[in-house]
Amino acid sequence: MRPSPRRRTVEHILIAGETEDLDAIQQVLCLLPAHTFGQVYVETDEGVQLPALIAPARVTITQLRRPASTRPEPADQELSAAPVTRGVLLAQAITGWTAEWMPDEPDAEREFTIWIGGRASDQVNGLCRRLAAVPERL
Repeated sequence: MRPSPRRRTVEHILIAGETEDLDAIQQVLCLLPAHTFGQVYVETDEGVQLPALIAPARVTITQLRRPASTRPEPADQELSAAPVTRGVLLAQAITGWTAEWMPDEPDAEREFTIWIGGRASDQVNGLCRRLAAVPERL
């Protein structure tokens, strides 16, 4: 029987922020090793186009577009989108990512790095406090 090759520790990353954080997000992305796996979430106003961000091949960048205001539909319909408070989409994305990728028990073959901007939001700040309370998972 052939011994299995030694597995390299996989670094999982989550980077989350807003338009104002783009320079910092790009700086963090430039520091990541090529084998990094993870997700970048950037919450923006609806009409904003993200610039091209340079990231390792296995890091996905997702723009979370916050509707600017309600848009009227035809007269017999209700409004199509309620205004979304700044940080809500980002907080939902962070919550979903951590629920999916961060196991309840630490795994020696997984390293997690999380960088979160968007600090103007009470929801995002609350998530940061909760994540900081469990450093053994990071």
